[in-house]
Amino acid sequence: MKLSRFIRELALTVLALALSGCSGISTQFRPAAEALDGDRARLRVIGNGLVKAIPGKSCIDWSSPGAGTVLGRLVASNGFRGRQIGMPSSRYADPADSAELYVAANQPITLMILTDPAHFYSCGVAVTFIPKKGHDYEALLELNSSFCSAKVVSLTEPHSAVNAAKAERCEGSWILGRGGRANSDSRISGAPGA
Repeated sequence: MKLSRFIRELALTVLALALSGCSGISTQFRPAAEALDGDRARLRVIGNGLVKAIPGKSCIDWSSPGAGTVLGRLVASNGFRGRQIGMPSSRYADPADSAELYVAANQPITLMILTDPAHFYSCGVAVTFIPKKGHDYEALLELNSSFCSAKVVSLTEPHSAVNAAKAERCEGSWILGRGGRANSDSRISGAPGA
């Protein structure tokens, strides 16, 4: 039973990729660019769907240099799934659904969670924020049948709000949409961590 579901989901993914011709699809096959030097912050991303990142942008542009996968799903890059870089522990982080990476400090980063063929509804939300040098952050991105949400918290300053905002499409770029049951309820939060 599990094998047949996997084959069905794999076939749907391959079909969607073949029919789309979208530049955003190519980001699914490569990990997002990680900040290797200079001023950096650490980011843990937790999500139950395909999560992509656009470093250096406060809007969604899949053709931007460095755009790629943070948490992959069925077919594609795994991104940084399961990677740990010594960040403080979290009550939310499960290595199977989380990733830790270095991001450039003092520059925007945009994260977006997207549905995949395993979901029978369509939902996606993008959040952008500017990490501070030497700080640790946690981004929780969630999809479900009634809403999709994104929340960014500071682990370094847990009682301070993170200036996070909903990210929109960059002017001149486009985003591949998909069918299914639409869900327009998106929630963004930069509330203090718990």
